[in-house]
Amino acid sequence: MRPLRLLAAVTGSPRLLAAAPRTGTAPVHVPPDSLSGAGGTAPAPDRPSSRTRLRAWAELLRVSALFTVPGDALAGAAATGRRPGRGTALAVGASLCLYEAGMALNDWADREEDAVDRPHRPIPSGRVAPGAALAAAGALTAAGLALAARAGRPALAVASGLAATVWAYDSVS
Repeated sequence: MRPLRLLAAVTGSPRLLAAAPRTGTAPVHVPPDSLSGAGGTAPAPDRPSSRTRLRAWAELLRVSALFTVPGDALAGAAATGRRPGRGTALAVGASLCLYEAGMALNDWADREEDAVDRPHRPIPSGRVAPGAALAAAGALTAAGLALAARAGRPALAVASGLAATVWAYDSVS
């Protein structure tokens, strides 16, 4: 099918359809509900929408639980008698990154078990690729350690121990 005719069939545009030269092939029928409405183009058949992908990643990373994480760094600062400042903000960022790395890594490590017991989870359901989850875990770990290093040696020591523990736990299980 010629490109203009295909575009006309996909968009359902009567103006394009009338202008497109006929090739002797049957027109392609695209149901109206498959059109995105944004420019009239249909999404790729097997590719989920960006909203669906975002929801899958939010579920994988358990974003709703992130609100509990900053309290740890703030409590640590209070326990040492320090007022929250730049170092505390960096430690909070490091904690958030390491928490998210742990979530992604844990689901990556449990993907075979989840395929049986929790097939609706993002990795076994195919909404997040295992390699993408592992890459995200690595990138988030690196970001967390970089932020901790900027917060100072004590923060880096704690973050390094935490990261090593999380990776060891998920690598052995």
